[in-house]
Parts: sequence; structure tokens; C-alpha cells
Amino acid sequence: MATIDALPDSLLVFIFSRLSQHDRRRFGARVCRRWQQLCNSAPQLLRCTSARVGGHVPGAAHLRSFCRWLMQHAAPHVQRLSLQITPHAQTWDIREQLCAAAAAGLTACGLAGSLTALRLEGPFCEPPVWTGSMHALRGLTLIADGPHHDSWHCVWPQDLAALQELSLSGSLFSLLDADLPTGLTRLHLDLSQLQEEEPEDEPSLPEDLWKLTRLHTLCVAGAQRGIESLGDLRHLRRLSLCNCSAWPDGLSQLTCLEALVLVNSEAALMDAQDDAAAFVAALPHLPLLTHLALDDPAQPGPPAELAALSSLRSLAWLHPAVLPADSPWLGRLTRLALAAESAAALAPALAAAAPRLESLGLSCGVHTEPDLASLLRCVPGMPACRRLLLAGSEQVFGRSAQVMLDAQRAAPHLRVLCSEHPGALWREFVCDFAPDLSREGFLAAAECERH
Repeated sequence: MATIDALPDSLLVFIFSRLSQHDRRRFGARVCRRWQQLCNSAPQLLRCTSARVGGHVPGAAHLRSFCRWLMQHAAPHVQRLSLQITPHAQTWDIREQLCAAAAAGLTACGLAGSLTALRLEGPFCEPPVWTGSMHALRGLTLIADGPHHDSWHCVWPQDLAALQELSLSGSLFSLLDADLPTGLTRLHLDLSQLQEEEPEDEPSLPEDLWKLTRLHTLCVAGAQRGIESLGDLRHLRRLSLCNCSAWPDGLSQLTCLEALVLVNSEAALMDAQDDAAAFVAALPHLPLLTHLALDDPAQPGPPAELAALSSLRSLAWLHPAVLPADSPWLGRLTRLALAAESAAALAPALAAAAPRLESLGLSCGVHTEPDLASLLRCVPGMPACRRLLLAGSEQVFGRSAQVMLDAQRAAPHLRVLCSEHPGALWREFVCDFAPDLSREGFLAAAECERH
């Protein structure tokens, strides 16, 4: 009788690829020498590699062991690499050990020339220590946290000439004088965790951002200065601003915009009414805008100027608002996300007003069961609708369960997705039409298998 030992290497590698990297190294490699060699050296299994260690003495030893394995076996084959240290290093000595081990492994992968996407999370050493070898790197994600006195200025050597996608978040970055790689096409900056000691330390965008002439996707969170100058980036196609101090003064000059996401809390905008008026005035100058997502208390509802957006196909308006059923732009939409109370008022006419609607998202508050129920009764009358996204509490879903079941029975083609996470609807909807503009979707190619 044939045993598993009779299988060719190619089939064994295919089977091993269904296991996580952790299981392959911890269990598969201990079965026999043949399996050990395949798990540690098969190029197909090494293209996507990751490690997650703790910020303590055993974690430092684990990282050193992982980096030795990288240098001996994986470096020539790794295309996507993810390193995460959690919790963060407890002492400076441990941090130095972690940084030294990580720098050695990263340098080896970079020199091998196959690494194209890198994700680092934790108190890693400054980029200049290891970026000199990253000639082929196209995507980089850095999530760095630590004491504020450890913050450093981002200096990017010219060796990163191939870098196209960059995502920075955490509390260790100072971007005001940053000299970013000029070849960037996508940039994600999360400045919301930066700590302020002086007024001049407010989170700010790089002063020379306008030099990134190839940049077509920009996501910014928590910026307090520098937002006004974004009007100079007239080549932008996708823009996301979350809890920033202002909106671009020259929004009407961004005539190439195809996707726009604006999210602001009650206190985020300094001149909320002025920015809201400027936003409305800019809409007619954005002829290519196809996707618009907005959650801003300063906007009472979708303005009539949306009728000028002949290309608009997706709209998310999650702040409670009144939508006139006779709005001409409704008939063009294929995706729509609203607060439940807003959608309920529109429900009787929604099927006729939006005949092309394929995806509908609803944000359900604590007391929105009647609104949700009335809307769900209307969904079966929307033949084009294939997906219904609901975000709310367990209590809301429990009290509306029967109506949800009735709606799905009446429309078997309808897929209903529910989530109790407050931001689930926003993330799902934005990822649906503009994955570049959400943190989860940004640099998706750089995300490696996690264990």
C-alpha cells in the first residue's frame, strides 16, 4: 500500500502551502528530514513569510532565530515579509537586541533582491539602518510606537527608488521635513497617535508633499497642519481625510479625483461651516468623481450639487440626513450606505428612485428597529440589490431577526451581512469601492499570512 512518502515533492509542497507558516515550521519540519528540507527551503512556501514575537528576552531570542533562518534559507525567495513585535520592548537593552536582529534579517532579504513588500510593526530601528539594501522594494508599511523622546525624522535614502507604496502610522514619526521617495504612487499617513509637547509639534504633513508628482492615492488621518496645501496635488485620483483640522482649500482644483472620503468628528474641524460650504462649492468641479463617502456633522445632508456629478456611482452618507426621493443622482447609484433612519424615510420610493442599486449599507442605532424593519420590507422590491450590509448592536439584530429572515426568504439572491463593530459598515463600504482608501486595504499586497 502506498504511503504519503510516495508523493512527489511538488504535491507535498502544495499540501504544506495549506498550512500556516507557524504550523509548517513547528510541526511539519519535525516529521522527517525530507519534510524539514521542504518546509524550510521550498521556494513556493517562502514567498510570503512572517514572524510575530514578544518584546521580552524570549522574544528577542525567537527573532534572532527567525532572522538566522531568513539568512540561511529564505532570503533569496522571500517576496513579502511581515515582522511584528508585541507587546513593545520593555527595556532599552531588549529593544537594541530586537533592532539588531531585525536589521540583519532585513538586510539579507534586501540584498537577495526578491523582497518587494515589507511590513514592520513595533519599536524597530530607524529606516536608514536597513533601507540601503532594499533596491527592489515597492511596498512598505511601518507601524512604530514608543516613548515620544524616541521619535525620529523620516529620512529616505535614494536606494528606495523603486518604492511606490508607503504606509506610516504610530507615534515615532516626524514628517514635517521628511524627504519622501519621489516615485511614490500611494501614501497612507496616520498621524492620530502622535504626541504633542509644544504647539509647533502638531501633526503635520511633509512640506514638500507637492513634489510627489506620481502620487495618485493619498490617505491622511489626524493631520493638524499642511492639509490646506493639498490642492496643489492636482494629479490625485483618490483622497481620504479623517479627523483633520481642515479640508483642502483647493478641493475644486483636484479635477482628476475619482474617489473622495471625508470623515470628521464634532471637534475635528476648526471652521466646520466654512469647510462644508467650500466642499459643496467644489462638487461641480469634480466631473470624474465616482465614489463619495462622507461622515461629517457639518453636512446636514447630500446637497443638490450632487446632481452635477454625472459619474457618481457610490455614495456613503452615514450622518443622519434627509435624502429627497426625487434626487436625480439616486438613479445612477449602484452602492449606497446610509444611517437607518435616513434610509427608512426614503424606503417607500427607494426601489423606483435607485433601480440600479446593487449594494445597500445601513448604520443601525440603538432605537432604529422600526426604521430597520420598514426598510427590510422594501428590500425584496429592489431586484438589482444583491448585498445588504448592516452595522448595529446585538440587541437591534435580535429584535429584527424575524424581519431579516422574511426579507431573505422573499429575495433569495440577497446576501445579508451583519456586524456589531461600529466601524464595520464604513470599512466594508469603503473597501468595496476604494480599497486603497482604507487602512485594512492599503498595501494589501504587502500583507502576509499571520499566525
